[in-house]
Amino acid sequence: LAYEQILADTRRGPTGDRAAWPSERLARWKAAQARLPEPQRQEALGQWLVRSTDNGATWSDPVRVNDDTRLNSQFFPKIAVDQTSGVVGIVWLDARNSVTNTTVQLFASVSDNGGLTWSRNQLVSPGQTDGTVSATGGQQLGDYLGLAFHNGVLHPSWADNSNSTLNNPNGSLAELEIYSAAVPTGAVLFGPWESQGPAPGIDGQEDVPPDNQINGAVQAIAVHPTDPNILYVAGVNGGVWRTDNATSAAPHWVPLTDGFPSLSIGALEFDPTDPTGNTLIASTGATSSYFLGDQFTGVLRTTDGGQTWSELGTTDLAGQNLISATARGSILLAASDNVWGGGAGDGLFRSTNGGANWTLISGSNGLPSGQVSDVVGDPLSPTTLYAAVRGANGGVFVSTDTGLNWSNITSGIGIVGDTTTKIELAVHHVGADTAVFAAVVNEGSLAGVFRS
Repeated sequence: LAYEQILADTRRGPTGDRAAWPSERLARWKAAQARLPEPQRQEALGQWLVRSTDNGATWSDPVRVNDDTRLNSQFFPKIAVDQTSGVVGIVWLDARNSVTNTTVQLFASVSDNGGLTWSRNQLVSPGQTDGTVSATGGQQLGDYLGLAFHNGVLHPSWADNSNSTLNNPNGSLAELEIYSAAVPTGAVLFGPWESQGPAPGIDGQEDVPPDNQINGAVQAIAVHPTDPNILYVAGVNGGVWRTDNATSAAPHWVPLTDGFPSLSIGALEFDPTDPTGNTLIASTGATSSYFLGDQFTGVLRTTDGGQTWSELGTTDLAGQNLISATARGSILLAASDNVWGGGAGDGLFRSTNGGANWTLISGSNGLPSGQVSDVVGDPLSPTTLYAAVRGANGGVFVSTDTGLNWSNITSGIGIVGDTTTKIELAVHHVGADTAVFAAVVNEGSLAGVFRS
């Protein structure tokens, strides 16, 4: 065990004497970082808790706190007990969303039964803090980690250099700044939610009668190919929603993916090879203008119009910031680009077995290595796909065999290079009329729109 933390329940009984509590209330807890057994990687770590009800003479078997069993590091736990309720809380630094195992986020979990079971892990700090960067004064990540717990609210503090709040005076990945948060527990982590919506906010910043109603940011829209009343939208951090009366004055929306680990949706597309219009693919990726996002957990796919979804690529695509995806039957493609939102941006991934396995195809068969900011398909030609690659060797590429081989068709654009931060593609195909559009963003500003 390493980085141990120990805590005692010091609440007093009704008579003011701590001994008046039953023996099961006289509990001590130890939260620690435990190395996983060989032959797993020696540096792979998890968060565990042991409990004693006899003042430390004996201890229970370890209980795992973290609900992520990947091999990435999880360390520096802090533990606290809410003296108003006896609920135990733990926070720790966690690299589960880091492909290189070098950047961390703060996670939390609570237990309302003395540490026997633990809630789902809750992300506290969305920004990725680089643990390899030392502050000027030599401060380290764990120097300022702390936790208080009172009246149902966790109050952690931690060192952060991700500039996730956009007000770090030293910029991103420069100096460690000290952050704090108020994390409600109780109903947030244990009890079921009672539906109070969905409904738009009112008195927003836009002049839209009635009541200046506004909604959260929408990342993608997918319109049913034959029924204009069926419409899907994907929120930046709100999951996938569907309405069956899109043409009405006040459509009714139903959330479809609230039960999945991530609600950060990077893309949402229909599979045109399904004539029923019931097959869609959604990728998890961070696109928030405030650099806020959920976990990067791969892609979701439905074949029944969103009633049920399958999680795909949870291992092969873990940690990839997937901001674009497309589906052609059993062949699926997902593009990762971390210029915005963190995570990994290794390029274009392809699956030929419905998402069971994924292969990185960037750097092979005519497609250069590099981050891929968009992948789209010809709606009437299922084998024709287009990909946008950023960087000095980037540009627009076409495949006529569903992503197996690629050709560079960038000639005529001329402004794609090291400063390119985004290339957005669209394909128009009606009858014999076909056109491909490319919008190029350099250094955060639109540099040009091109048509072929």
